[in-house]
Formats: sequence, structure tokens, C-alpha cells
Amino acid sequence: MTGPAFAEERHQQTAGEERRQPAPAPRRAPVVAPRRAPVVAPRRAPVVAPRRAPVVAARRPPVALVDYGVGNLHSAAKALDRAGADVRLVSTVEAAAGTAALVVPGVGAYGACLAGLGRAGGAEAVAAWIKGGQPVLGICVGMQLLFEGSEEGPVRDGIGAVAGTVRRLPSTVKVPHIGWTQFHPEKSGSNGLALLASFVDEARRA
Repeated sequence: MTGPAFAEERHQQTAGEERRQPAPAPRRAPVVAPRRAPVVAPRRAPVVAPRRAPVVAARRPPVALVDYGVGNLHSAAKALDRAGADVRLVSTVEAAAGTAALVVPGVGAYGACLAGLGRAGGAEAVAAWIKGGQPVLGICVGMQLLFEGSEEGPVRDGIGAVAGTVRRLPSTVKVPHIGWTQFHPEKSGSNGLALLASFVDEARRA
């Protein structure tokens, strides 16, 4: 078929074909993933080590050691120093003024030690020191001098800080009695040092 009729029929076929073609799918908007906020790790507070209190050495209290010609001063001074005292040798009790405590050593007979103490101010000076509330330590015979007297002699007129009289050892004990049963704080190891350290602590509080 030719001519206008054929052209019309062809046009109708084309139009029909166009109608039979599926409509294009609608364009979808692109899927955009939501933006995540950045993950920020929490800031940790800086770790600060606790401040340590400064180490302060214990105060060394001044302790007077009476040198009245009787007593093992070297051992006593060394032991007191190890116990924490600032040891000061004095020739009289009066010279101990300004110190925190007084140490009275002694070796030998009670009467001889009491006479030597008399040249250093006497028993009365030590008694006055004690009455003032200041610590006193008697070592060996120096401890015996703190009593009112001794049967050795006999001798009276001791310092009198401790009531009573120093008595002789019984006849069943060998004399002179020298050995491990005697206690000397300056020569008795850890136990003696502990006693002296306790005395020095008392001096710190004086």
C-alpha cells in the first residue's frame, strides 16, 4: 500500500507502539546515609600522684651527761647519741641549764660516786632538777644515787628522788657480782637502746 493511506496507517502503528512502551520508572532520589557525628573519647582527668609529706627528721633534744670524774662516759655518750640525743658533757649540774634532760652515770662505790657528785653541785642540785619536772636518768651507780642512801658504807644523804635504801646482795650471791644478769643500758644491746630511746623521747616532750 502506497500513498497517503499508507502513511496514515504507519503513523497509527507508530503511535500505537509508542503507547505500548512502558512508562519510564520514576527517578529515585539518591540515598544519602546520615552523617554520623564524630565519636569523641571523653577526656580523662590527669592522674596526679598524692603529694607526700616531707620527711622530717626527729628533733635531737639536748641531753646533759654529767662528767664528775666517775663513770664510763664514752659508752654512755655513744649510746645516747644512737638513741637520738644531742649529747652535751657538763662538769656541773648547773651547767646543764638549757638542756632537756640530765644523765648521771656512776661506776664504783656508792660513797665515792656521791662525793664526786658533790663536786658537781651535789645531790641537792640533782634533786632540784627533778623537782623542776625535767627528766633524769641514772646509769649504774648513778641510778643508786637516786635513792636516799645505801648499805654500802653505809652512806646516807643520797639524792632522795626514790624512797628507800640500796641494800646489799644476799650472801648466796657471789660478789663482786659481774655478769650478764647486770643491766647497763649503754651495754645491753637492743633492750638497752630501747630504754635510752624512750628516755630521749621523754626529753623531746620536756
